[in-house]
Amino acid sequence: MDMEIIVNPKTLDGGLNVIQLETAVGAAMKSFDNALGINVPRSRFLPVKTTSDLLLVMSNLYSMNAGSLTMSPKREFLTTPHVKLGSSFTKVRFTKDFYTVLLILDKSHPLRQEERA
Repeated sequence: MDMEIIVNPKTLDGGLNVIQLETAVGAAMKSFDNALGINVPRSRFLPVKTTSDLLLVMSNLYSMNAGSLTMSPKREFLTTPHVKLGSSFTKVRFTKDFYTVLLILDKSHPLRQEERA
């Protein structure tokens, strides 16, 4: 499949500059006859790019419903709590620090790393 390559310069935690090469799945549509796109609402998009995002997804704030993560209907607030973990919480260390489900369903304020379970 002939797809465009996206060059994405990044800087790693140690300061090393790298280039991440990506392809966009949407670009593959031109390779298929009669391909159609589907507009997916933003509410269905739940990015997990950091350990803070992963903490939210693994908490009691979300549950699996028909193959999709959905926010608990018991949540009293319309937004998710802001979670900001320190730089020492890497993906490798994450499971060692958070080995149980974090109960944050009723949190409305920022959750800092010193409040962790």
